[in-house]
Formats: sequence, C-alpha cells, structure tokens
Amino acid sequence: KKLAQRNRRREENQKPAHQKQTIPNNDRLLRSVIIRLLRSLIQKRAGGLKWFYVNVGRPVGSCTMSSKNKAEQQVGGLTYNLADQNFSKTKSIGILNLSVELIGAIQAHGGVGRLTVLGNEDVLSRVTDPVRSVAIDCGTKMWGKLGRIFWDQWLLYRWAKKLGNEWLFLPKGFSSFVRNCPVKLATYVHDVMHDVYRARYPGAMEKLELHYFEAALASTLRTSRIIFTNSEFTKSELNRVCRKLNLRSPKIAVAGIGFHRPEKIANHTENRIVVLASKIPHKRTDLAVNYMDRFQREQSPSAEVDWVGSFPANINLPTHAGWRFHSRLSEETYRELISKSRVLVYFSEYEGFGMPPVEAALAGVWPVYSKIASTEEVMAGIPGGFMNDSYESFFHALRIALDSHADSLCVHSRTLADRFSWQQVAQRIVHGIQDVSSPSEHRHL
Repeated sequence: KKLAQRNRRREENQKPAHQKQTIPNNDRLLRSVIIRLLRSLIQKRAGGLKWFYVNVGRPVGSCTMSSKNKAEQQVGGLTYNLADQNFSKTKSIGILNLSVELIGAIQAHGGVGRLTVLGNEDVLSRVTDPVRSVAIDCGTKMWGKLGRIFWDQWLLYRWAKKLGNEWLFLPKGFSSFVRNCPVKLATYVHDVMHDVYRARYPGAMEKLELHYFEAALASTLRTSRIIFTNSEFTKSELNRVCRKLNLRSPKIAVAGIGFHRPEKIANHTENRIVVLASKIPHKRTDLAVNYMDRFQREQSPSAEVDWVGSFPANINLPTHAGWRFHSRLSEETYRELISKSRVLVYFSEYEGFGMPPVEAALAGVWPVYSKIASTEEVMAGIPGGFMNDSYESFFHALRIALDSHADSLCVHSRTLADRFSWQQVAQRIVHGIQDVSSPSEHRHL
C-alpha cells in the first residue's frame, strides 16, 4: 500500500503543470464554504461516515460480489455514478434519461470487464443488470441539495477509492474541486450553461450556485483524462472555456447521443401541437407564448395545443379554449402525447445538443425548432428550423409542418436513427477510454 501511494505521488509530480490538480485562488473561498457545509452535514444529518457505511451502500439484490471478484476488482474496471440523480428532483429530464440510457449501452457493449453502478432506488430499478454489473444503492434518493453537494464533493471519491476500479465515469460532467480524484477520471459534459448565463442572463442564477458550477467545470477540465461531449458544438465550447481560463485543453471526444425508435409512431389523427415550456430563461417560453398566441388568433383558432413544462412567474397566459397545461409528465405519458400530435414546437437560445426535435422526428412528428448552432448541427438541414427573432420565420416553419404529410418525414427519421444509435455511443466511449490508457495496460477495462 505504501509503495502504491509513493508511486502515485511520483506520477503526480511528473505531470505537466496544466494536468495537476490545483485549486486557483478565486476558488479557495468557495472551497472553504463547501468544506464547512460538508462537515455540518456529516455531524448533523449523517451521524458520521461510520453510520453511512454501515447503513447505506449495500449491493442490490443478487449483485453481491464473491471474494474472488473482490480480489479481481483491484486491477481494473469502471465505476459509473448515478447516485446524484433522480426523477423527482432533477432539473434536466434529458440529462437523467441520457445517463440511464448510456449505462445500459455500456453494459450491452461488453467492453468493460468490471462495471459498478452507484445509484439510488429511483434509478437503479431501470439499469440494474446483475449479469454485467454490480449495482450499489447509496441511499441518496431523498437527499436535498446539500446532500448532493456532499456526495459530489466528498463521498463519491471515497466510494471510487473503496471500490478499487481503475476508472470513474461522471455522466453529469462536474467533478469535485475539494478532493483529488483517487482513480482515473472520465466525464461526459453536456454544455457550459453556467458560462452562458453569466454572460447573457446576469442575476438569473444565484451567485453561489454559479460559482459552484464554474469551479466544478474548471476541475473537470483540469483533472479528466478524457472528456466526452454530445456534439461538436459542445466540444468547441469547452475549448473556448479552456482559453478563457488559461487552461490547456484536455483530450475531448465527441461521443454523441443515442435514441431509440419508438414502437408507436404518430398517427396524426388529431390537429394537436405540443409546445415545450420551462421557467429557465434560455428556453424562451415568453417568446413561445407570444408566437403561439399570435398564430392561433390569426391562423388556426381551432388547433389544440398541449404545453408541457412550467412557466416563468412573469408571464401572462392568454385564454384559448384548446390550450392544455402539463407541469411534468412521466416518460410513458409524454410518449403517448407525442404519438397523438402533428407538430412539436421547441424554443431555445442555447443548447449543447437539443434532444426534443430528434425525438419528435423519430416518432413521426414534425419538429419546429429554434435554429441555433447546436440544433443546426444535429438536425443537419431537416426542415422546421426558425429564427428566434422573426415571427415570420416561425410562422413559415409551423405552417409547412402542419401542411406536410407524415411520409415526407420518414427519410429524415431513418437518417437520424442511423446517426444517433446507443451502440455507436458506447463504442466511442469505451474505445476513447482505452485509447488514453497507458500502453502497458490491457485494452479490456
């Protein structure tokens, strides 16, 4: 054990300066605040780490490892973190769904010898595979914001060290800036939203929350052996942030996102439009309400419109008989709603990828979407894009979508299905991790 510790210190000292885990001066105050919060949580909520390891973190069901497997686990493998996510508290359903689907794809790929999934009751029921992985319920389902900070900044790395797998994979992309990662770190970064909010929406995020995510992303850029992204646009954004922070860009690979072709394709029997709403400023729900109100008053008073999501507090909703509101829908209910619709309308000013238009097209529903850098890359010329600053552009895209036949969308749907498959995503991630491993290590994780 002492020899291993000495070797790790020697390797750390031999790294170039840009790869070493250092904490900039402007992050030290935030670090001290986080440490105080963690200590408070340990003392007041968890009753100490001894309580945590005795009462939480037991393997799920029949996934308990034999003594032989425990010995083998010290020489490789991958730990996948899902413990900080659950449906009822997530801010991004898209990131949650991606994280769950991705671990399933990695399990199916078979290129990881020892795969350990850290999760909670909410997510493990969807991903547990006793044959291909060990699933551990870390008891984080009911934890609040402070508990999730405690997990991300401190406990996760303790678990990674305890499990002994060679790699730790973070599907949300934010690493700890309080501790050094004890194993090799791979991350999946979806966007640099906090950087955009600092520039475009000052005051929309709490200052401490903004600083927290900035410090976590900076730590990700400094400490990750490899970073995976959902698009070339997000890759370019990470390189931009590296230049802004005067950091050398780490190895960044575009893994993409996979989608499943739904079994139920839209039948277009109802003149129904689905519009996605959100309280988050960059989703431009205010613009969606204005444009849809004008469209219905001037062009299609009889159209039925289902709004999915929540609205900002300062929006006055017009009264239309055909408007229905759904604050949050389960995945099954949402798919059912989409299958009965003709058009999905998606507004946004900034995205790392933009999943809803792809999901709609695969389901046989015409997507009408904001034409921004990421959606132009992803949709690759599929009709339906509009400029946010032009109602005429929006009206033209929506009118074409309502008048088009579903068969004309089939070719585009097949193209999207071929481009975005989970099998390809898992292959890129496994091969990417293998490529950054040292030459003396096995190609099989």
